[in-house]
Amino acid sequence: DGASQSFVVTATNGLQAGTISHSYVFPGTFIVVMQVTDALGDVATATAQVNITYAPLSISLAPIGTPMSGQNDQFNLTITGGTGTNQVIINWGDNSPPELLPVVGDGSSIITHFYLNPGQYIIQFNATDTAGAFASGMEPVKVIEGSLSSMLFLGNNMNATSYIEP
Repeated sequence: DGASQSFVVTATNGLQAGTISHSYVFPGTFIVVMQVTDALGDVATATAQVNITYAPLSISLAPIGTPMSGQNDQFNLTITGGTGTNQVIINWGDNSPPELLPVVGDGSSIITHFYLNPGQYIIQFNATDTAGAFASGMEPVKVIEGSLSSMLFLGNNMNATSYIEP
């Protein structure tokens, strides 16, 4: 969840003596003190200041399987970095209203969308973190004909008959 810093310890004869690492949970400026004692008991101390920041905010969206019209298709939404995601907006490219997702956080989530018709769509998505950082992306998707066989629109009512072809 935090940034990590690693250090390499090199002996005076040029041989690498080992690697020391530490993961920071929160960003900030930290003082690192390293003390080394050799086989003769001689002690050496080194001090360094490290500045740890959040990783840049990143978002991606990809279909799971082949999207089909007339069903809830699944997509993998992945968000990394930033200061904690505040909101995600997805425009599915099919003239449906943009979808505002609540705080998603870091990691992956499975989300669904219902495409009424087959076709080529461009999904646009963006995330904003709590510090105001912004990340966005686009994913072209091809939706193939699903099992939704016919649609009859009667005023504001929609009647659908679906079947699976033999």
